[in-house]
Amino acid sequence: MGDLHVQDDAPIQGEPTLQNLIAQSSRIGAARMGLLLPADKYVGVLTSLGIGFENVLYPHAIENANQPIRYNTRPESQVLLALAPDGGGVTVSLLQLAQAYLSLAGDGAARIAWIHPGQQWAALPKPVFRPETAQAVRKMLGGVVSNGNAPQAKVEGLPTGGKTGTIISLRHRDISEAPARETEGQPPSPNRHTGLFVGMAPLATPQYVVAVMLERDGGEVMPGGKVAAPVFARIVTKLQKLPISARH
Repeated sequence: MGDLHVQDDAPIQGEPTLQNLIAQSSRIGAARMGLLLPADKYVGVLTSLGIGFENVLYPHAIENANQPIRYNTRPESQVLLALAPDGGGVTVSLLQLAQAYLSLAGDGAARIAWIHPGQQWAALPKPVFRPETAQAVRKMLGGVVSNGNAPQAKVEGLPTGGKTGTIISLRHRDISEAPARETEGQPPSPNRHTGLFVGMAPLATPQYVVAVMLERDGGEVMPGGKVAAPVFARIVTKLQKLPISARH
């Protein structure tokens, strides 16, 4: 599409079904899905999940996490629709991601996330997804763990599901800044690497939604399936060992 080139790190293994595209984090599949969805409905779902508005706890947790999502017919908006399913073009906080997964865990009900001990999840009156849609997505998230790029999110005796995220944040707002810094005798700013995994358990009737994010400046890429998924598994395992009264 124009000058935008989307490619996958490796060929998709097996048939290019929606399940396999999600399980193997296909950028091409995500871009095609974004372009096939009606733009207004697509942006409306993101908005209903709390993305683009200051309606979650700690709204200023990260820069630009609450910028309204604007769509129009210009080419750059088409690029947004292609990149957003793979995490590009829309900035969210970790808590916003967790809130979105709460809706999938709750059979489509829109929910507000709280961090205070003992606070119950609050369901909003209008659902974001139909129950059968949320259940189908949860099944696909299970495939990410059982047959995709997050096998380290498995928990013995407890079906789990979730999605990985691997982010490289360029520290130069303008690429022209990098040569300028070098000519001034300053080392270039290291890129920031982020590994994510947001998941739920047990998959059929989720009791937990766990969001894990690890970051560092410089170094190698941090694949979410390798660095964050194991942390998710350890947290869920420990939750299972707690008394029922202490799990919430």
